[in-house]
Amino acid sequence: MSDPEFFAAVAAAAQDSPYAVTRTEEGFDVALDIADDRWWTLLGKAGMQKTYIHHVAAPGDRTYTVTDDSRTVEWVGSVPKLSVEAERVLGRVREFGFEKAWGIREDGTPV
Repeated sequence: MSDPEFFAAVAAAAQDSPYAVTRTEEGFDVALDIADDRWWTLLGKAGMQKTYIHHVAAPGDRTYTVTDDSRTVEWVGSVPKLSVEAERVLGRVREFGFEKAWGIREDGTPV
């Protein structure tokens, strides 16, 4: 049984963002909602090439584990196309990088 309060808090934090929170049997998944075309312009202009699905297992005892699956994003015109890499790493992984993304909404205000 997953922790409903934890799910609700994460789902509330993701509202009005490009992230989707989806219930699973073990807890929930958090991922960029690549199917929501409201975010394509922003993500495409930012040059996004990789995205992750964070599989959160929350058994309800105030603990959780996270397993990440990566996806490669290829832009065909202004439409994203996902491809799956057959790789999953369990345990601790340290990867360092830096990226700064800026975007402009259709009304001209910065994101």
